[in-house]
Amino acid sequence: KSRDGGPVSRSWNSEDLEAAVQSFQPDVVVTVGNLRMLESVQSVPSRPFFDWVGYFPVEGVPLPSWRLHTITQMDSAVTFTDHGRQAVTGALPGVSCSTVGLGVDAMRFRPLRNRERLRREAGLGGAFVVGCVARNQPRKQFPVLMEAFARLASRCREAALYLHADPFDLGWDLTALADHFGIADRTFFSSALTKGGSVGDADLNETYNLFDVFVLPTAAEGFGLPILESMAAGVPVVVTNHGGAAELVEGRGFLVEPKALLTDETSHTDLALLDSEDLAQVLAGLRPNGVRSRRQSDARLRCSQAGRRFAKCCSWDGCADRWVEFLGQAGRQRDRLAGAGALGQDCREAVDPT
Repeated sequence: KSRDGGPVSRSWNSEDLEAAVQSFQPDVVVTVGNLRMLESVQSVPSRPFFDWVGYFPVEGVPLPSWRLHTITQMDSAVTFTDHGRQAVTGALPGVSCSTVGLGVDAMRFRPLRNRERLRREAGLGGAFVVGCVARNQPRKQFPVLMEAFARLASRCREAALYLHADPFDLGWDLTALADHFGIADRTFFSSALTKGGSVGDADLNETYNLFDVFVLPTAAEGFGLPILESMAAGVPVVVTNHGGAAELVEGRGFLVEPKALLTDETSHTDLALLDSEDLAQVLAGLRPNGVRSRRQSDARLRCSQAGRRFAKCCSWDGCADRWVEFLGQAGRQRDRLAGAGALGQDCREAVDPT
């Protein structure tokens, strides 16, 4: 902690990991994070004396060579989605790779009976609310979302856009974008995030319950936890038909086809580009509209129910059970190697901590 008692933000590095290994002498080290965060693990002096299980998202393909090299240094690779696992095994056929998805607490994230009151208190009234919960960063494609909403708003006077995102984070000035697209008077932001704060699960669940539809026009996604939370809250979802996000939504939500794939100059993976008009048409097809209202309401209800059922199957307890099974298998494999004399001596004795 800092002198004033607050947390100190600092990234772990290979020296931190080496100190932890020397102190705890683990048989298995599980790292969680994107592959760029995990590069330093392979340089730890004690690396030969523990099994490394890397747990990471795969946002897109193809995987660049430096990421593939990091994966080959792991004893076991575990991805968040089957899309990620297939990307790894497709590029590295000899690598062992498993899938363990993230989870959601379907008791904390759930449909609320006081939804209409929450909407009135938020100033949304009877509007058709398009919502998004996402980090304000380039990959989330907020300009596409806001342009699509502007097109929708020109056809639907009752539409409102609610963004649970910091307007001035890593991507765009979202308030300036709202002005640019002429939707400033219809765009709402979570008050806690506009003040640089954060929210707990109960408040976040209330935010999801404000939405008629959740939208994430992402260019690439390794998983998409807000998608799963939206489903648990009974909110229909609309996402890009690309990567790990599509895997969550297929058959239980609405997918928008990319108009093109663009190779990113930094990650070297394919990013999906959406056409704002295509997204606007999907949203327009979900809003109440005269004689079609019953059909549209039925479609939203079917997706709401299917998403909720799926989310209930993605509990954190189930996630933990899969990890227990996976680590048990890793432990038995290590015991077999130890019995065959294939493991080195204790790392505390074998590696000079200096």
